[in-house]
Amino acid sequence: MIRKKLLLRLLSITVWMANSFCISAQLHPEEYTEKVMSRTVKYNENKYLPWNEFKTRTIATLNGFDSAGVIPQDKYGGRSDKQFKRTGFYYAIKEKGRWWTVDPDGNAYINLGVVATLPGESDKQRLFTKEKFGSDEKWAESTQQLLLNNGFNALGAWSKNILFANNPQQQKNPLSYTIIKDFMSSYGKKRGGTYQEPGHIGYPDRT
Repeated sequence: MIRKKLLLRLLSITVWMANSFCISAQLHPEEYTEKVMSRTVKYNENKYLPWNEFKTRTIATLNGFDSAGVIPQDKYGGRSDKQFKRTGFYYAIKEKGRWWTVDPDGNAYINLGVVATLPGESDKQRLFTKEKFGSDEKWAESTQQLLLNNGFNALGAWSKNILFANNPQQQKNPLSYTIIKDFMSSYGKKRGGTYQEPGHIGYPDRT
């Protein structure tokens, strides 16, 4: 009964969010001035539908948004105008009820990363990487510059961090990287009762 009520509550929240998005799009069409390309995947048919253009909005297009201008940044991509204690490491701190991530220089830091930043591993992808870049190391140098040019300051989960750790660019404009810690699955394996499912660990109550 509890699980059924929880599922119904989650369903109602999902419907509310979808309706809120649709209502917002109807009430504020002037905010949706940006466009993105996307396509639908039908997994049960293993089929990709054609790419389509969809209207969307960003923070900059919201009604009433007032830009604070260009915010000064340090080499990690942190805000040099908002400082905390410098430790030489990344850490989190709570200030006036709000949590902040702090970079090694002690500046407020918002992690902006791309998940699975790594060279392709299929035969065709490996051949392409070698033809275009010459090596994985050269690919990493080019990719790091591409990320920095587009405002990213981090590597997301499942990236090939070692390629970037040895990149000379790390000394000038370092990218932070994500370490995956599976606390729940590690505990479950030790305690017993878990099992492997496609892409993740399964638990007795199917959560």
